[in-house]
Amino acid sequence: MADAVAPENRLAVAASMGLKARRIGLLRTAINFLGQARAADALNIRPRSMRAKTEATRGVTDYDLLAVATGLEKHAAALTAHAATIRTALAPSGEAA
Repeated sequence: MADAVAPENRLAVAASMGLKARRIGLLRTAINFLGQARAADALNIRPRSMRAKTEATRGVTDYDLLAVATGLEKHAAALTAHAATIRTALAPSGEAA
């Protein structure tokens, strides 16, 4: 069997597969928060390429995860700012709006 993995390498292969699955899971969660278009923009790729990453056709690199994390932080800051705007509008002194 040419595709068989030597016994001493099975754990390394399993760990590698687990790491790949974890990275894909992290990326998919980020996509759920950001949406497909924003996540693709954060990675500077097209949505089609994003699908290839989440389907394990292409790898998810450290750069990919760092870029999408930055996109999440920017989106979170925008959400937090808008929440503050809403709270300000609801405050008794903001009734003039």
